[in-house]
Amino acid sequence: MVRILQGLLVAIGILAGILLISNLDKGIDVISKTEIQVVLLPGGTLQNVVDSFPGTQITNAEAGYVSVPADKKQELERQIARHREVQLTLPVVTTPSFDFKRYTEAVKVQFNAYLDGDFGMIGYMSRPEPLPITDSLPEMLKRSLSYLAPGLFLGIALGFFAALLAVWKPRAGKFLDAGQGFLMSLPDFFVVVLLQFIAIAINKLAGSPVIIIMQFVKQTPLLIPMLAISLLPAALVYGTLRIAFEREWDEGYIKTAYAKGLSRPSVIFVHMMRNTMEDFLTIIPRAVSVALTSLVVVEVMAGIFGLGGYAVNQSIAYVTSLATTCAILAGFSLLVQGLFAILRSRVVVSAKEGA
Repeated sequence: MVRILQGLLVAIGILAGILLISNLDKGIDVISKTEIQVVLLPGGTLQNVVDSFPGTQITNAEAGYVSVPADKKQELERQIARHREVQLTLPVVTTPSFDFKRYTEAVKVQFNAYLDGDFGMIGYMSRPEPLPITDSLPEMLKRSLSYLAPGLFLGIALGFFAALLAVWKPRAGKFLDAGQGFLMSLPDFFVVVLLQFIAIAINKLAGSPVIIIMQFVKQTPLLIPMLAISLLPAALVYGTLRIAFEREWDEGYIKTAYAKGLSRPSVIFVHMMRNTMEDFLTIIPRAVSVALTSLVVVEVMAGIFGLGGYAVNQSIAYVTSLATTCAILAGFSLLVQGLFAILRSRVVVSAKEGA
């Protein structure tokens, strides 16, 4: 019960953190509270304008900046804009500052919007009116999961079986160790670029686009996102299990097993796998987090309209729903964390054998 409460508190904390962080930009104020810019009509003079409004003062005649009392700024700005010598008034951009009151109001507004079922909007270049994120969310989820789920499963399976091969065949292990070190040294975006270059080369050799590189209308890449998502989790799982297997070789039960005449494969599959199960279950949530990061990167670079890449899609003018999609991805990660925490507490204890 205590662990469940701890998990719930962690989940609530993460979701609250997403809400707070997603509104930070709304608390940053770059508009001066005491200055406005006055654009004059031909023949107008800034001094005449200032003389007409007590409490105002010229701060930069060349730029047309006029200082006004902070508590009367909005009222004076409207009045100055109607002056016979003024064409229009503009805000003055100043050094950014953080307005906590403005920030808390923004958080409150968004929280109330969530309670009312408004989870954000998407503004399209081709549409005059924005659409709620809920209209696009089912398609975005389907698209992202189409390569996230198989890519994650492929990565975990590759890492697991590569680690078994490395401990079974030490010569192959040296080659796999080098490959794992190389993959772990590469940033996510470089992996995606490398896969795209390979796909371009294959397409040229084939004489036709056999591998989709970028999303085009309804054509969504599958192979490149799936591989990009799977490679780094595979390297992570491999490295963790490789260390775990090396640790187990020094345990006394290995020597006992060899003394009983068991072969190397028997020792690996019967004994070592059981005692490294905890390491495997522990690294899976981390592999999921890496896969989600790769998902965002590959969707951005491949122009895919999914949970991670829609905000920077060329057809999107603006979004107010990033907190919603971030919460969905975080929720997926938290769900995996919870499931594997349960598995570690119930499966590992009953499966692991002593030395």
